[in-house]
Parts: sequence; C-alpha cells; structure tokens
Amino acid sequence: MKKDYIYIKLCGNESIKSNNIKVKLKDKCNKIVFEGMTDNFGKIKIPICDNEVYRLIIYSNLVIIIVPLIAKSNKTYCINVGNNKRKEHLITVLLKDKNYPNMKIEGGKIILWQDIQSQ
Repeated sequence: MKKDYIYIKLCGNESIKSNNIKVKLKDKCNKIVFEGMTDNFGKIKIPICDNEVYRLIIYSNLVIIIVPLIAKSNKTYCINVGNNKRKEHLITVLLKDKNYPNMKIEGGKIILWQDIQSQ
C-alpha cells in the first residue's frame, strides 16, 4: 500500500527562523498523529490519510500557530510563520428564503420585515 504525504514549507523573517521548528499534526479526534521538526530549510514531510481534516500546530520561538487543513496527497503547503498578527476575518451572511422574500436570516435569528415598496 502506497503511503500518502503532504509537504510543509515554513517561511519566516529575520526575527523568526523557519528551520528546526517543532510541528505537530492532530486528527479530527484531537489525537496527535505526527510530531517532528523542520529541516534546515524549513521543510518537513508528513504522512497523512488523503482528504482528511487535520490541525497543524507549529511551535516557533515567539508564537504557536494552528492551521486547519484538508490534506491532499503530495501537495506542498507554504505557511508564513513570520507574521504573528491575529488573522480574524469576520463576515456577515444574509440569507433570504426563496419562497418568502420578506424574511431574512441573520446570525441564526429569523428576522421578519416589511418591504417598504409593498405598502
């Protein structure tokens, strides 16, 4: 049976070197399936099950980075460990019901409103 692998390439800046960084891979049950260190070039080869969901945990000297990923066999993932700003991108989703156009769903709450033009 052929083993599947993903390849991780860590990129850093002057303050954070990408070599010899500890890396853990956890599966969807939060079990550690891989532990290792990057090589001198910031690269690591990790055995995986194809199309499974994992959490990649990178322990650099300044920050812990958690990256959710869907592992695709023989793909290379480039991760920037040099930028330690929080990356939260909040979005608002507005859903409209096709059968009831005067009803909207926002943040899990159903909000009924009256269309001004129909009055």
